[in-house]
Amino acid sequence: MARFFSPLVWAGPLLLYLWLSGCWAVWRYTTRIGHYILFTGRTTIFLEYEGTSFTEWEIPILCSAGDKSSPQTTLNCPVAGAHKIMPVVTNPTFEDKERYLTLNVELSCFLWYVYSSLSSADKSSKDVIIWVYDPENAEPSEVDNTATKPPAHSRALSRQFSNLGQAPFIKTFFKGIEYTEAEFTDEGYWKIKVPILSDDIIGQVYGKPITFQGCFTAQSPFVIAQSEIPQVNIHDISISTPAGSEIMLTWSACFPTTAVLVSDFGAFLTHNGFQDSKEIKFPSTVLDRAKAQSVNDVAVINSYSILFLIEDSVYIMQGNNVYKAGQKETFPENGVIGIHSRTWCEADYPTFRIILSESLIWTKSNVYVQYATENVTELMLLVMETGTLKKLIGFSDGVDVTVITACYASVPSEISVLLACVGCSSTRTLYLVGHSEVEGHWFLRDFSLPAPTTGVMYMEVLFSATPTMLLWYSDKVFYSYKGNKVNGYVKISGTDTILSAASEGTEIHQVITDYGGNTVIKMKNNAMFFLKFNMKDVVKLNAWEVQDKDYVLYVNPHGDLYLLTMQGPNTFRQTYPLKTEILSATHTSKEICPYISFQHNLETSVYFINKGDNVTFWAQIVFLENVGLSTEIIIHNSELLKQTRTLHYEIARGICTKNQTITLYHDRDYSKETEYADAMQSSTGIMTIELQPSTTGRTCMTINKEIQYDERQYGCPIDVHYAAPFRPTVYLYDGEKYIDIVQSEYMLWEVNARNDFRYNTTIEQVRCLRRAQNMSSMVPKDIKNISGDTIDDFWGPQNYRSCFESAGEGLLGSQDKPYEILNHSGINSIIWPQYYTGIFMFRLKILDPNYSFCDRGAYFAVRTYGITESFFSISYSFCSMSALFVVHTYGVIEGPNWLLTFGCCTLIMTLFLGILVFSYFRNVKTFLMHSFVDPLLSLHPHVRATQLAKELKKEIVLPVSSCIQLYISVNSNFKIYA
Repeated sequence: MARFFSPLVWAGPLLLYLWLSGCWAVWRYTTRIGHYILFTGRTTIFLEYEGTSFTEWEIPILCSAGDKSSPQTTLNCPVAGAHKIMPVVTNPTFEDKERYLTLNVELSCFLWYVYSSLSSADKSSKDVIIWVYDPENAEPSEVDNTATKPPAHSRALSRQFSNLGQAPFIKTFFKGIEYTEAEFTDEGYWKIKVPILSDDIIGQVYGKPITFQGCFTAQSPFVIAQSEIPQVNIHDISISTPAGSEIMLTWSACFPTTAVLVSDFGAFLTHNGFQDSKEIKFPSTVLDRAKAQSVNDVAVINSYSILFLIEDSVYIMQGNNVYKAGQKETFPENGVIGIHSRTWCEADYPTFRIILSESLIWTKSNVYVQYATENVTELMLLVMETGTLKKLIGFSDGVDVTVITACYASVPSEISVLLACVGCSSTRTLYLVGHSEVEGHWFLRDFSLPAPTTGVMYMEVLFSATPTMLLWYSDKVFYSYKGNKVNGYVKISGTDTILSAASEGTEIHQVITDYGGNTVIKMKNNAMFFLKFNMKDVVKLNAWEVQDKDYVLYVNPHGDLYLLTMQGPNTFRQTYPLKTEILSATHTSKEICPYISFQHNLETSVYFINKGDNVTFWAQIVFLENVGLSTEIIIHNSELLKQTRTLHYEIARGICTKNQTITLYHDRDYSKETEYADAMQSSTGIMTIELQPSTTGRTCMTINKEIQYDERQYGCPIDVHYAAPFRPTVYLYDGEKYIDIVQSEYMLWEVNARNDFRYNTTIEQVRCLRRAQNMSSMVPKDIKNISGDTIDDFWGPQNYRSCFESAGEGLLGSQDKPYEILNHSGINSIIWPQYYTGIFMFRLKILDPNYSFCDRGAYFAVRTYGITESFFSISYSFCSMSALFVVHTYGVIEGPNWLLTFGCCTLIMTLFLGILVFSYFRNVKTFLMHSFVDPLLSLHPHVRATQLAKELKKEIVLPVSSCIQLYISVNSNFKIYA
């Protein structure tokens, strides 16, 4: 470490000054178990402020803190929604800004704990041990993920779920393989035997929608542990990056838990996602000690094979064997400028007899591919020479072409190479060429970009069906979407300013993307920006670490990211809550997802279509009226199959639904082909299809809307099954004294402007005589600026007109629109969204102008339940035709208990018959006591009231000095004070 002494002599006082002045303060939060699968009102949040000018925490009134004056304290917010949290400091900095922590509704309280070990009898499989645990009451071994058997509390909890019929199953991420044979043991856990898969190691535990104490068990991702890897520290030379370099991290596409981290302290290998790691050392017989601190890049192919670029030479590590590449004449020992392994796993890509390469190696003039094999050097093939390539793509001989960088394209069988051309135009220009490993030809893509004057250009593709990529150098990021048709520099959200690392006083350190298209751009000063797939601007995320802290981002099967830091030879891992941070960063700008739901019905990753076969699927997008969205269907190799499309479009109460059905089929008649073999070859291949909304948003990560909920105003929400029609019964009370059931018409206003529910009755069904009033006709289009209090100014008793009063011909209006007015005796009800749950908060308003002198209204909330939700990123393909999707899918899983159902039905029928007999004799007695009432007069209650007053010689006095309070209930046996 002596080489660092001289710079630190003068830097030390400066760092100390900056620290003491509070310039590098930062604050963060975490949960008890370290990840954020459950982030609800039940979750205990641990707040931490790192700095010297802290005073106290500023928290909402609905939340409570352990010690507000302590830099490290606990926070509890029992109400779901977005809560503003920030530290109060004496010397504020931009890192001390507020966060809006979004807490979800408490539908799930428990998680699956997963532990896997080698089967004692069969070394080719794993015994996956699963139990249910409560993260808020977990034992330390469960929090640290070191438990091998369930503790007492989790054992009792798992037995309760087992008695209720719970049976978990495992589904793998890449191939979607399910393992359902779960055996519950006497020790309080389930055991599932899972084979050790070479390229499908990420799984997710699912369970039946069974509740205990009103809580479900959330789906829990995990990694299927692989066989132990031999020690890698048997050699004598430590390797590292040059002094002062940023941390470098690379992982395997199909084995994301296998990764290599290289810093100026050393290189470290992990096979379990950095739960632990081992230092990598090279033998002195292979590597000169003078080159050991010159690692420029790493390519991780799998858990067995890793490539290192040291200076300008490639070194290969296979297990404990390390040697220098270049033993064959076709591969150079020196002059290599870059290496790259696959970004996305191609395990499901149906290539048949064709083997795809695993890594790319390039010099300034040549590109090589490397195949996965025990003898790597025998399968390194030269696929491109710039001299030959110029002729293939039409460049003139007088231009100078050099290779800048290369990577695998969005389509797994293609390679993209970025070339710099001098002489092609007036300035040095970048061009993009592609190579198909299946067809073996090169082609020029429709892409060009002025070459940067400084900095090294990097390139990475996104998970898509057509070429979609990001390019960046030290200062800026360039996007190229939809087959290189949409291009430009990434800008800062809300401005026309191009994102510039130089404006932040730094350079770009890392760009990381997940399967959902969520991209984080990390700067060297630890500033981070978020970019969503197919979007052109970024939003800045809150600071998570101080500027002088070295860390790197790493993929996480939980859906967030890992943040890796180093202290000497030790690597520390913490979960970065990406989803929560995005919601916080976009809260003040009021960004929302443009669509309500987006789904499709495809359930497998590969479809094989033979002669005469076809496949039909549908895609549905639901969005607000006037947004104008659609489903984009992007097809690669569309000429392989014929297709027909049908579009069904409907609008109901401001909600638009577009259902698109696509049929792919093959009907070519080969009997008329003179060249049968050529015709067969031309109609065989891989078709890739991508479905995506035409417009997306940064908050399109979950389908549920997060809302502010005031329990004091709305009371406890009414739990309603998502499939049950809903019509509240309104009771009139004077204090605690029951008066009557409200029979008059009323309307419901959703205070958060949600309109993803609908009414099940049309104007024609209720037999209106004139045009019926509704929200769209009475309320301005800018409904988001209207509150539950101001809605009365637009629609109420003062302007209500019943549609059952005739207004003459020509004023009836459309009869197929929904009728949006409710009453106690009508047939109209609310239908809830069928693909997701949520909380709906309503303002109820009596519309009948003849009902009361008082302003009748109330607030109440409804919470829907009954849907089990899951998110996956799936890759689909067709018969030789392959397809790619990144969507939300939802399902309902219900297992009826027939004995319980029969008993409930018997009890209900008995009660119904008893009530029917009792009501018959009671009504007969009532009718005998009263005289006949003209039914025509009963249609006008105020007229009938006047007649009765005259007959009884009494006056009817309506209360005007005090108003009677209103209650809401689902049935006569349950009521909620509003």
